Amino acid sequence: MALIKLRPYFEEDNLDVSFNKGQLDELYEVFKNDFVYNPLVVNGKRIKIIHHRSRSEQY
Repeated sequence: MALIKLRPYFEEDNLDVSFNKGQLDELYEVFKNDFVYNPLVVNGKRIKIIHHRSRSEQY
């Protein structure tokens, strides 16, 4: 996974969510590559990413 590439955006003790547009675009590209285009497999089971809004009100 390329998520290790995100490490420079997060400090060890503090998560800062004030990203600029370029950083958000990069984060989204890493997300798409690691979770959308390539299957996420946990204990031999594929995790499906659903791209539309939930029909359940609590989500």
